[in-house]
Amino acid sequence: MGIGRTVMDITPSATNRRNSEGAFLTLEDGRIVFVYSKFIGETGADDAKAYIAKRESCDGGFTWSDDVILFSPDDFNALNIMSVSLVRLPGGDVGLFFLIRYGWHDTRPYLFRSKDEC
Repeated sequence: MGIGRTVMDITPSATNRRNSEGAFLTLEDGRIVFVYSKFIGETGADDAKAYIAKRESCDGGFTWSDDVILFSPDDFNALNIMSVSLVRLPGGDVGLFFLIRYGWHDTRPYLFRSKDEC
């Protein structure tokens, strides 16, 4: 295997302390989507505010779009949302799974189902 190259580096910052728990999926039209947990605020702790963000590539993963926020914890009246997984479902739909954290001992799985879109 040859040496590869970095094609995307989502660097944390003072207002984006952590990026984690991501998943990739190739859609039927050839686009690759990357969906991940984007922590916003002063801390990157597991109970810090986090969003589900998406980036996509139309050229096989060589270049990537900017973030699009798919879900916010405010959408669920939750502390945060994190731990993303993607899966191709029967019939070609895409399943986007993630956890919704309402409290330290109250974390629930969530499934968003879409027609080959994220």
